[in-house]
Amino acid sequence: MAVLIKNNEASLVDMAVQDFIKLGIDGVYTTMKTVVSFEYIFNFTSHMRNLHKYSTNFLELQINGHNKECVTNILQNLTLENIRKSTSTSIKAGFEFINTLNDDIKKKYFSENLNYMVMVTITWDIHTDNRIPSNEPFSILCYIKCLPKHSNNVQIDIMCGERKTPNIKYSNVFDVRNKMLKLKSEDSHEVVLYNEKEEITEGLTCNFFCFFNDTLYTAKDELVLKGTMREQIIQICEEVGITLKKESINISDIGRFEFCFICSTTRNILPVKKIILCSENKREFEKDVHHPVLIKLQEKLREAVEKKKEKYEVYVSEAQDV
Repeated sequence: MAVLIKNNEASLVDMAVQDFIKLGIDGVYTTMKTVVSFEYIFNFTSHMRNLHKYSTNFLELQINGHNKECVTNILQNLTLENIRKSTSTSIKAGFEFINTLNDDIKKKYFSENLNYMVMVTITWDIHTDNRIPSNEPFSILCYIKCLPKHSNNVQIDIMCGERKTPNIKYSNVFDVRNKMLKLKSEDSHEVVLYNEKEEITEGLTCNFFCFFNDTLYTAKDELVLKGTMREQIIQICEEVGITLKKESINISDIGRFEFCFICSTTRNILPVKKIILCSENKREFEKDVHHPVLIKLQEKLREAVEKKKEKYEVYVSEAQDV
């Protein structure tokens, strides 16, 4: 079970994450998580900046002669400040609703001992009348669920595939995702993609890193969604002196990896124990999940996540004062 917040009205829903994303099929989204308690969200400011960037870039891609006036109006109202205030108000409404649920439901679905996954989508309508009311140029949908638990390490598939706009976290991603998931091995946790040049890029729902030659590698910025955790890991490498390169990683290099991992907001760093390369010559690789550099990165990331917790509710007060 989860809580869905629409127009700041919360309701209890039996809805999977994928179904929530589909509600905002023409928009963009971000995935956040609470830290320590529901009052704090990891890197809230960064997530809001990403939402603003994704929505602005996605709208600019959609401009044509028929909708230019409409899109311009949306862009004028879709400021970072407005996104932050609307999102904060929606999240607050969601947690207030959870607190009103009876004890049995809260204990079963929303344990106070767990952190929460908080997803937010921004949607708009550029297909109808250009005369959109200036006070409703975009809509915020919010989804709150207990943070899923993951294994200590996972198996992944690496397959050929690409997202059309890798730098934008848009909701209509299911053309690529569904195709890959149908081909995914039963025991694999995630599908990581490689492009036509056989360069490993990113996962369907994560970023990817690998380590060899005393260097941590991740794909070039232009080939991936620059996730919040990816940026945090890059910063940690700079701080502790781990050599990092943003370079193309060819599938022919998989055998050289000392270790590799996937990362995302809900998973932090998740070590990969087994890789199944789904190419013309299908191969399997076992990787170290206890490498000292990997362990150090995991520890430093856990520390960074707690240090970068932010109170989102401060922006609710600003919204009410307007």
